[in-house]
Amino acid sequence: MVEAIKQVGENMSTVIIGNVGREPELKFLPSGVATAKFSVAVSKRVKQGDQWVDGETTWYRGFIVTGKQIGRAHV
Repeated sequence: MVEAIKQVGENMSTVIIGNVGREPELKFLPSGVATAKFSVAVSKRVKQGDQWVDGETTWYRGFIVTGKQIGRAHV
């Protein structure tokens, strides 16, 4: 489970809670700063009769975390 916060506009953000799609891609900039790129999948749970089943999955792609944020990411 991952919690990702995406900056939307100057003073707004969106919190996305779901599952990491695959292992984050870890790279280092020429300056030595680490970056991690990942995607998040969120599946809706729907009730069919007496059972809960997975519904449609929505993918959020292209999250990039840099520097100290990598250590604070809830991945």
